[in-house]
Amino acid sequence: MNKFNAMFRVSFRGMIHSLGFQGSKKKTADRSGWLNFALVMGLNLWVAASYGMSMMMLLKETGNTQVFFAFMALLGVVFCTMFTLTGAKEVVFGTRDIDIVLSLPIHGRVVLLARLAALYCENAAFVLVWLLCAGGIWAVQGNGVSPTLFLVLILSGILLAVLPTLASLLIGVALAAISGRFARHALVENVLYFVGILLFCGFFFGLTKLQTAQSLTIELKGILTPFAWMTEACYGNWLALFKVALICVMPAVAVCLVCGHYYVAILASLTTQHGKSNYKLKQMKAQGVTLGLLKKEWCRYINTPIYVFN
Repeated sequence: MNKFNAMFRVSFRGMIHSLGFQGSKKKTADRSGWLNFALVMGLNLWVAASYGMSMMMLLKETGNTQVFFAFMALLGVVFCTMFTLTGAKEVVFGTRDIDIVLSLPIHGRVVLLARLAALYCENAAFVLVWLLCAGGIWAVQGNGVSPTLFLVLILSGILLAVLPTLASLLIGVALAAISGRFARHALVENVLYFVGILLFCGFFFGLTKLQTAQSLTIELKGILTPFAWMTEACYGNWLALFKVALICVMPAVAVCLVCGHYYVAILASLTTQHGKSNYKLKQMKAQGVTLGLLKKEWCRYINTPIYVFN
């Protein structure tokens, strides 16, 4: 447990440090990292409030406010997945100083769990903002509120945050495998990222076509069952909250056990791929400094999918 706690603190501080501006002092990056994190959470709150108020007005007109919490939880998980998707590979499968970490008497599974725990804390904060905002909107609209409702929303946010963490882990494994097997992995990652954006847009526009809460309720009985159970828990069904815990935690534990078994092998393949250097003796072409820097920056731009699609 002590090893896990130490690795978790290192992973979490590294994640916050990466959000900050790289100044001459480490404290500067940490402070700016927390400020940027607070800014992201503030923007997240603004988006949640905007979508929540619009949806509440629409549901009130049709008299179907019973699916409001499910809708807000669903959007929170989807936006959280898109937000953490790009950084999941670097947070969970980052190879910086990995040789030093793995040389310590720490199992690779502990390193994976610690890095996932750091990513989970970020996701939990993201999802909780959406659900607590939903509770605030519910209270402002005069629908009646109790401390038990906010307790259920907090517990639901803690549980549902496992879903984007699990999705980020699976996609991070896929991207890590691509980086380890393909020399031109940036092109493949850009294509996959583009496909993911198309799926996200299709999912979002599909939700906007649900004109009534009854049609959304029908959708909740399929693969979106955890959100339907979460709604039942908001109305006092604690057994439904237990079902949410099972359907969120059990698959995550199984996937972590499997990925933990191959974690060191994945990191080794990434280190080997990034460490390859094929030196060839050939004549160099002269070019200007501006052209050389432009080419370098262009390659770095293309190798980062989030830059391209933003």
